Amino acid sequence: MSFILKKVQSDYNKIAKSFSETRNKPWPEFELLSKIAFNKKYYPNPDHDQKGYSESNSEFQILDLACGNGRLFDFLNSKFSKLIYTGFDNSIELLAQAKQKYQLPNFQYGDILEISSENAKFDQIWCIAALHHIPKKYHQKAVKEMHRVLKQNGILVLTVWQLWQWKYFKYIIKSFLKNPFRTKNLFIPWRKGDTKVDRYCYAFTLKELQKTFQKSGFEIIDCFSSYKGKKIKPWWKGFNLCLVCQKTCES
Repeated sequence: MSFILKKVQSDYNKIAKSFSETRNKPWPEFELLSKIAFNKKYYPNPDHDQKGYSESNSEFQILDLACGNGRLFDFLNSKFSKLIYTGFDNSIELLAQAKQKYQLPNFQYGDILEISSENAKFDQIWCIAALHHIPKKYHQKAVKEMHRVLKQNGILVLTVWQLWQWKYFKYIIKSFLKNPFRTKNLFIPWRKGDTKVDRYCYAFTLKELQKTFQKSGFEIIDCFSSYKGKKIKPWWKGFNLCLVCQKTCES
């Protein structure tokens, strides 16, 4: 594991409790993303229907990749009568927060670069606010792992922070002054009480995010910037970059 990846893991173990306290409510983007991801036209099985997930008799396997404290579980559980949920994260402390709050779901220690799962297991993968914590040279490895464990015609839902905002501009300048060729490598501080870390973040553009997944054989369904649960244009005015794509080939 590289120094940066170890740092990200260590940082989230350090801030797990205070970070988890800020991640207790459903994120408005969940509903926006689900309307795209659960659209019945992407599923030949009539049980997989946007109108009636809660009444479906079909089991539905979802991987919550980089699940953190598990806050996505309640939202997904409300959509399915037979949800088989698996949450992976490489922060032991955040997993402890998840297990303390939710007794039933399957939370496991897992690495986004080496997902401990058989091929083509999941109907959907949700990866919320995680890929930007991984350096660029590992992006394709992470995406290929997602592709590997997703079923044919399965859906991937992913978000990253939109870091080309004025509030992050000073970190972009700092990164540029340190190395003009690595301006997208930022260190964003977390300060709460005595807990202080500088988290590594990669500043994706919307076009770059889309191309990253197209390279690994995903078909893009939608790719957009969001703010408070709504799509927004131009992309740099949003707070998050959102992607919904489908595995349409085995490559």
